[in-house]
Amino acid sequence: MWKVKDKAGQVIGFRAWGADGELHFKKTATALKELLADIKLKVKLAVASDAERWDVVQAREKLPPDWTLLRCVEFVINHLRGTKREMAVTDAVRAFIATKADSSPYHRDDWQRKLNRWIIGAGLTDRSCRVSSITEDEVKRHLSHYREGYADGTYRAQVAVLRAFFNWAVREGYTSESPVQAETVRTRGDKPIAYLEPAQLAALLQRAHDRPDVTAWLVLGAFCGLRPYEAINAEWSGVHLDDAVPYLRIEGHWSKIKYARALHLNDTQQAWLRSLGPNDGTIIGVSVGAWSARWRKWRKENEDVVPLVFYKESGLLLRHTAITYLLGSTRNAHLVAEECATSLRLLRTAYTGVVDSAKAARFWAIRP
Repeated sequence: MWKVKDKAGQVIGFRAWGADGELHFKKTATALKELLADIKLKVKLAVASDAERWDVVQAREKLPPDWTLLRCVEFVINHLRGTKREMAVTDAVRAFIATKADSSPYHRDDWQRKLNRWIIGAGLTDRSCRVSSITEDEVKRHLSHYREGYADGTYRAQVAVLRAFFNWAVREGYTSESPVQAETVRTRGDKPIAYLEPAQLAALLQRAHDRPDVTAWLVLGAFCGLRPYEAINAEWSGVHLDDAVPYLRIEGHWSKIKYARALHLNDTQQAWLRSLGPNDGTIIGVSVGAWSARWRKWRKENEDVVPLVFYKESGLLLRHTAITYLLGSTRNAHLVAEECATSLRLLRTAYTGVVDSAKAARFWAIRP
């Protein structure tokens, strides 16, 4: 079937080959009526339990107001081709999180929070809201809230979670295609990486001289480059300062990556860790739940040294600081990528050449 237009470019009907082998012309209204009847028949056969939801008239009310009836029909047909079964968004999210059983509790909770934020913000809490009914425009509307006033990493994290969820839904047959596929993601190259100046970190460490928990957090983040959840769970049993080549072992079960890794410690990292311990248990010595509030309060009290906006622009400010100066001093992207568990591509696009060796030397000269 193909469209037939008049001289003004308006669609007046359709031509299609009939069962008799002849080419037939049908007016638009007649063709649509037959097409809708065919669609409803296919729906009743495919998803009889929820056939009425796929009524194109209801779809027209659900879909964006600027969509034409033809586009609504196309949307329904495309979903019928790939949607094998229906599931409410809330149920699908629970099923998706259940597939993350091998991930750390922190990351499962993080994914759950991000998806719950999307469900509530987009008004998808009703069980009548099906995964297959979510459109690209709805996803873009939700993501637009993170375009301004949030760090790039926050925006990218929201996109990544939604993309992973819908890719899973496509594989499971709950929808025919991901509405996130056409979403443009901002890159880190849009603006320089945020990191602390040597004087800023030195001042923070000076302010934290009577707070071993804050000092440990700064050391593990700004000197060792650990991610927040890695830092809060790092244990003294993983610190090997008396080894021939001193190193810090980061366990895989509480890391973003799923395998353990070793960070070889330079003189500065060793000196700060020796000043803190060794002791028993975790290096910071504070539970995950209690630490977030403590850290927010402490950095607010010391915002004259590092403005709070620095932390808001980059949720991984301390980690970015460590990677920046590690790369600036070693000039070995492969080593830094391996020990900090990041990608070579990211190092080369965001960190390479940010600081020179002289500035890196001043940074690593900060000792207890």
